[in-house]
Amino acid sequence: MFSSSVLAVSGAHGFLLFHGLIDIWSAVQVTALVALCGLVVLLLIQVRRTAVQIRQLRRGLDRQAREVAEIAGENRAELFGRADALAEQLGTVAESVAELREQSRGRVSDAQVFGGASVPARAAS
Repeated sequence: MFSSSVLAVSGAHGFLLFHGLIDIWSAVQVTALVALCGLVVLLLIQVRRTAVQIRQLRRGLDRQAREVAEIAGENRAELFGRADALAEQLGTVAESVAELREQSRGRVSDAQVFGGASVPARAAS
């Protein structure tokens, strides 16, 4: 596209130069200006394409961020659910341990407890 338009403008300038309607310096200046304008147009096209790509990438990034936040929320909810279940189990274990201690105090009437180990009363004295 760009090279064909430069070729067309150069051909037109060659025709005008051949017939003596413009001098060589004017033809060179006009050709340079046309090439510069063409480059500016190409630059604008590339900037527009880049802006579109950036918008698409931002949309994709936003979508992925929402998905990550959703997954994190689900994981957080599951984690809190498991923590509640573990707290309930820990409470049940604490109650069982308390009951076992009460039961063991009643059974070890003739023994003393030293450092967590049951020792008969005769051996302790």
